[in-house]
Amino acid sequence: MQDSDNLPNDSDIVIIGGGIMGTSIAFFLSSETELDITLVEKDSIATGSTGDSSAILRHHYGDQEIYSKMAWWSHRFYRRFDEKTGEAIAYEENPLVRFANEDTPGGTYAQDGYEVLSDLDIPVTRYGSEELPDQYPMLTGVEDYDFGISDDEAGYSDGADAANGFDRAARRNGATVITGTGVESITVDDGAVVGVETEDGEITCETVVVAAGPWTPRLGETVDVDIPISVTREQIIGTSRKSLRELC
Repeated sequence: MQDSDNLPNDSDIVIIGGGIMGTSIAFFLSSETELDITLVEKDSIATGSTGDSSAILRHHYGDQEIYSKMAWWSHRFYRRFDEKTGEAIAYEENPLVRFANEDTPGGTYAQDGYEVLSDLDIPVTRYGSEELPDQYPMLTGVEDYDFGISDDEAGYSDGADAANGFDRAARRNGATVITGTGVESITVDDGAVVGVETEDGEITCETVVVAAGPWTPRLGETVDVDIPISVTREQIIGTSRKSLRELC
């Protein structure tokens, strides 16, 4: 973990949150503007939701074409992360498959995603029920599905690895990164943002970017803004092909 920079008195932009969102924003702003950028994280980089992320790089989002376009652009960036940022990260290409049955919500979602990816020329394959056992011999019961949609150029990385890579690159670009300091409130004057109050003092600024994940509603309350974020707990299981055979 890198040492924290010193808390500045002022900055053009303050980013709250040191996960993948906050660190990537700091990197791109510091790369493409001459503004003073300060990121403030209450713990260490990527110790929140980003550190627990499965970091799947997929393009299939049902009929949400805008998500697929964003994901495809982002994935191409991750493939060239070292070249773009000067930082190497963990990365592996691995297709993602969705099994589904016709005339079900899951089937509609899977088919819609297939059509969107096909229209966008993003590699995708549709396997019929009779093809699934040969394509996925490590799984039993796949023949019970009507079809499977393979997001052929999906992959995965490591959320903490990527966030720390963005962090280091942003610092090299001149951004200030403060860790171990929580932001207690956003300060406004006559309806305009004028700074943030941290545990260690105030930073004056004209722009605040909140990238605090599930902690965002609490910060919104400090400026009387209701941000409707609901927190859910997800369960992730990671397996190898060998362990999949054993499970099945």
